[in-house]
Amino acid sequence: NWLRVNKHSAMLLLSLARICRRAKLWGKARIFYETSLSILPLPETYYDLARLLDQLGDKEDAQECYQKGLGLAVEGVAHPLRTRSEKYTEKFREASLKELVIA
Repeated sequence: NWLRVNKHSAMLLLSLARICRRAKLWGKARIFYETSLSILPLPETYYDLARLLDQLGDKEDAQECYQKGLGLAVEGVAHPLRTRSEKYTEKFREASLKELVIA
């Protein structure tokens, strides 16, 4: 009920992400963390998401979150996370370039 009324509350979303993580609802936790970051990027949210991603074996995305969280903590500048489609597009481009070089 709180989420319906406060859907733009980064802190509520962070709290829900932590609850979902403890309940082993990994997908929901990730969505809540990412939504919280899109509203209000905080180093602690990046850190929590990075730990979840590490736990799930997604080392590349975890590394990105650790870097963004550290950058935010030190420099005070928040850069948005790349979307999943942006990540796949980058991987596709890299694979295409390798194929062109080999050919």
